[in-house]
Amino acid sequence: MICQICDLVIEKSNMSFNLLNALILIIMYQALLFAILLWLFKNGKGLSNIILSVFTFFIAFHSVTTLLVDLKIIANFTYGVVPSLLYGPLLLLYSKSLIFNSYSIVKQEIKHFIFPLLAFILLCNWDYKREAYWR
Repeated sequence: MICQICDLVIEKSNMSFNLLNALILIIMYQALLFAILLWLFKNGKGLSNIILSVFTFFIAFHSVTTLLVDLKIIANFTYGVVPSLLYGPLLLLYSKSLIFNSYSIVKQEIKHFIFPLLAFILLCNWDYKREAYWR
């Protein structure tokens, strides 16, 4: 399966596929597999597994965007920085869900996601204005 993905990526890009790109592809594949397995098999603390699977999904998403920009399949992916802004709040929620026995996400926890959401809105607005300027 990885070989098919590599062949598809090489065909679509006008650049050679090097060792770093293969490493990024392996990280993406492992993160996606781990996220799916955590989501499906909820042994022990279910909320902790769900938060960790979302975290690893964002790692996979960030790896894919890095690979696509590096291979020049997409010119620029401005929104690729947003998943990295979610690492901190997700790790905070994950550690709290491990430490406290009867932990549930409350409204006070949502404040940690305000900055990434604000960054996403500003990046969307900036990208829209940049595209409108160059038309």
